Amino acid sequence: MAQGDDGIERARDAVARESWADAYAMLRDIEPSDLAPADLEGLADATWWLSKVDESIAARQ
Repeated sequence: MAQGDDGIERARDAVARESWADAYAMLRDIEPSDLAPADLEGLADATWWLSKVDESIAARQ
């Protein structure tokens, strides 16, 4: 489970590298209320590229 600022920073780095599987694995384990809007968008992008369309749509709402 990714925790704290370090986990969020690692997840952001994975999004920036377009390492979608890593980004998804880290972001899904962080409490949504702890994520900034850009982090939720990163989660939505990761789920989209991993063909998790329903999760992608949910992350954008």
